[in-house]
Amino acid sequence: MRKSLLLLAGLGLTLPTLAQTERGAKLIGVSVGDLRYANYKTRNARELSAAVYPSLGWFVHDRLALGSGLLLIYEHDKSKSDNVYLGYPTRSSGHVLGIGVAPFARYYFYDGTPHKIFGQAGVELASYFSSSTYNDGNRGYTSKDSGTRTGWYANVGYNYFLSPSVALEATAGYRRGAFFDYAPQRFGNTFPAENGLDVRLGFSFFLPAAKVAAVD
Repeated sequence: MRKSLLLLAGLGLTLPTLAQTERGAKLIGVSVGDLRYANYKTRNARELSAAVYPSLGWFVHDRLALGSGLLLIYEHDKSKSDNVYLGYPTRSSGHVLGIGVAPFARYYFYDGTPHKIFGQAGVELASYFSSSTYNDGNRGYTSKDSGTRTGWYANVGYNYFLSPSVALEATAGYRRGAFFDYAPQRFGNTFPAENGLDVRLGFSFFLPAAKVAAVD
């Protein structure tokens, strides 16, 4: 009897863990990335950028989740310089706000406890709204722009579970397009195609399938 009770207790503890990535479970996540702050003393300029990625997915098969995320991106640049030839300072500043969606597919290659490793790939469609100002001491100029950009990414991720349903998450991989590299000193230029390393940190929440939740 004692052994049976211990076995049942052990099953009760492992059930939520086994249900984390089974078919029918839900995945809710939020992460941050593209964090950058730079201070260029030579031209008295500063740059700041940050992005937030909420996401929601469903496990359509054991270990395989499909879903979509949001892109919330902000960038800011500000610079000031003394024009020794004209005798007055010049100033420029700019802002970019990006909003978009990013459907994705995620597959867990290693489904252990408390560690899990997965691969994820997705596409991105984002709209951007930008504004920039430039003042040369005599006149001020203002420019506004908006548009859309598409891109894709592929990365490898890691989950460390703090509890059966909450995990820390870190991802790193390759990203092309959909993000913005904006600097007012390139006043009048178009947005370049961006590609490179994409690193994100955040939390994931795993909700078991309805049939498992009913057993609990």
